[in-house]
Amino acid sequence: MGERTGTILFSGGGSVGHLAPGFALADELTARGLACQFATPGEAVERDWFEGRSAPHTLPAVRLPRRAGALMAFPFRFRRCVQGAAALLQRERPDALVALGGWPCAPAAWAARGVGVPLVFLVPDAIPGLVVRKLARRAARIYLADGRAQAHLAGHPGLRVTGPLLRREALALRRDPTVFGLQPGRRTLFVTGGSLGAQRLYERFLAGLEAAVAGDPALADRIQILHATGKSGADPAAVYARLGIPHAVVPFVQDMGAAYGSADLVLCRAGASTCAELQATGTPAVLVPYPHHADRQQFENAAALVDVGGAALVEQAALEPAVVGAAILGLLEDEDRLAAMRVALGTGSADAAAAVADDLGRFLG
Repeated sequence: MGERTGTILFSGGGSVGHLAPGFALADELTARGLACQFATPGEAVERDWFEGRSAPHTLPAVRLPRRAGALMAFPFRFRRCVQGAAALLQRERPDALVALGGWPCAPAAWAARGVGVPLVFLVPDAIPGLVVRKLARRAARIYLADGRAQAHLAGHPGLRVTGPLLRREALALRRDPTVFGLQPGRRTLFVTGGSLGAQRLYERFLAGLEAAVAGDPALADRIQILHATGKSGADPAAVYARLGIPHAVVPFVQDMGAAYGSADLVLCRAGASTCAELQATGTPAVLVPYPHHADRQQFENAAALVDVGGAALVEQAALEPAVVGAAILGLLEDEDRLAAMRVALGTGSADAAAAVADDLGRFLG
């Protein structure tokens, strides 16, 4: 690859959860004088995710298909993506490729060794994903946010257990629901399915909310809801309006510090980045893990918060109206339980981004 360029290329995307550790590390590396660039699949929803940051390179990637017919074509499509990644790496000549896990980073992670670029993985989950497990032997460094992930990558000489890498904007807590057009004096529930959304979770929650307001109409006078829908296409605003509940419905929340700081309770999936941010900010949550991962990855992510008493876990299939009323809305109004959950979370996890940036700098020399 020739001389050092002082550039680090981050490859990944697909969701903010995958990008968030990269954003955290990129901020630290930029502060140390390195130029950081991102390469993502180029999906339209990424525009919101990169607000305030340089636009990423577009690097096509393909998902591993589930249908047999499409599976036969996958090697050819993947090879074209690897060729595109190799061309980008040769053109930009980064000092390292930081792969963020998931299908969007696979072509660049595969291509890196062939063009002489050191490969680094950031692994936020308790159970590393398929791309990390398959390509780990190509990596010079693998930074683990959760020590439980070591069992799946045992023996790799570049493993480092660091703790989570956390976005600065998520840690800038402040209680100010007026940022979202909400009222200062009400109990605030923050509903989010992540940047991709969670349509089935939303449907079950809304059904339970309607039943709860039917049984206690005064509930609508006590609570308010901030709802980030992601790219699910859901629009629950009409339901909230019909029930008389103050609300803010947005596709994506950029000011996560205000969202976490204003929320008395969060209802969400259990992605690794979300769980790390909840713990770091001391924000009580009801976690509804994504139910269709074969390795039940999000259930493992949730366990760290549930085991200390900082979160409750409800399976999506169990989100019947009575459960929504008791486990979510009842908890939202129970200040004693919420206070105990905040105490259980304590000061939360320390941000490991600076430590990873220091170690990566030493490795690159």
